[in-house]
Amino acid sequence: MTNSTAAPEGKDPVLWELAQKRAGFKKHAVTYVIINLFLWCVWYFTTDQHTGFRHHYP
Repeated sequence: MTNSTAAPEGKDPVLWELAQKRAGFKKHAVTYVIINLFLWCVWYFTTDQHTGFRHHYP
C-alpha cells in the first residue's frame, strides 16, 4: 500500500515511506491501547463490587 504523499525535496523516498508506515503503526497502537483501556474501565466499573471474586475481562 503506497501512501499518496510524495517525499519532500531532498529526502530519500524509501526512507520517507518507511517513516510514514512507522508513524501509522504508532497511531494504530495508541488507538488500540486507548480502546482496550476503555473496555477494561467499563468492565471494572460495571462488575459487582461485593462478591469478592473478580475475574479479568473477557
